[in-house]
Amino acid sequence: MQHLSYIGWTGDVSVNLCNLIEGYRPLSTFEITPFVGLSAFQRFGHMGVEPTPFMGGSVGLNFTYMFNKNWGIYTEGRATIMSDEFDGQIADMNYNGMWKWTAGITYRFGEPKYIDPALETRLNLPYNIASAC
Repeated sequence: MQHLSYIGWTGDVSVNLCNLIEGYRPLSTFEITPFVGLSAFQRFGHMGVEPTPFMGGSVGLNFTYMFNKNWGIYTEGRATIMSDEFDGQIADMNYNGMWKWTAGITYRFGEPKYIDPALETRLNLPYNIASAC
């Protein structure tokens, strides 16, 4: 088994498919969120392998189920790809890859503060009686 010491950072761009299909609902029960991202890794020296920075990319999918307005569970899978030299060995392939799977509990603080844009527009109109009081 190979031993590597490294640290990595990832920035993702994601889209909640449920919001995209059904429109935004602040208290939705399910969330399905695919994402893509760029990763930066710093490999630390170990057993003759030089410390080196690397760049990579990742894709993944996140599923969230909310039990109520605050508590839920989630699971996420991510595939990351980087150059073949990441593990200190050059092989027949041009890349190295990692699979990650995480699961956990999520808690949302407070209540969703969502105002329908159509309602907000009407409240901001100059002839709104409610705002004149």
